[in-house]
Amino acid sequence: IETVGIYTDEDAKSLHRSVVDRAVRLEPGTTPVAPYLDAEAVVALAVREGCEAVHPGYGFLSENEHFAALCEQQGVVFVGPRAETIDLFGDKTKAKIVAAKADVPILVSSPGMLAATDAMASVK
Repeated sequence: IETVGIYTDEDAKSLHRSVVDRAVRLEPGTTPVAPYLDAEAVVALAVREGCEAVHPGYGFLSENEHFAALCEQQGVVFVGPRAETIDLFGDKTKAKIVAAKADVPILVSSPGMLAATDAMASVK
């Protein structure tokens, strides 16, 4: 499997560039991390470079439902959970409901999001 890494100017001398088969520079952004967070640009780069799959690493786009869905739409395998799973487990209330239906033990807590006034009243 050929590997392609991405990097910004700030990361031009980073270790990850030396352990991939090819390293492709991302266009500069408004901050050093902005190019890594540009889901559309990263997927477009993957398609342009002929990548079959994208491993998002840790953080950045790894927990981004939109990024996972973009990969799928463009025929690029997202190495991670399906977009629907990221959405589900990104919402603690939804995740608790699914866990309870699957008989997974969960801690007793509020049944869901509280209105701001209810939350304020609970801490007084």
